Amino acid sequence: VGEWSRARDAIHAATTDEARSEAIDRLWGMARASHRDEVFELLEDIRTNLTHPTRADHRLLDWITREIGAL
Repeated sequence: VGEWSRARDAIHAATTDEARSEAIDRLWGMARASHRDEVFELLEDIRTNLTHPTRADHRLLDWITREIGAL
């Protein structure tokens, strides 16, 4: 779980849209190779705890959630 926590923390710590996007991309890569339930829990944590989330953040997280659901 440490790897997931670091991925989540990187998203929360991102100070630019580019850094946040890169951190979410890393999480997406991890999600593709992992257990879905764990990923959904992490995505929900990110969604509810992002500081000043943008509409783009929410759209991206929604898209990732749908894509993981289709795996």
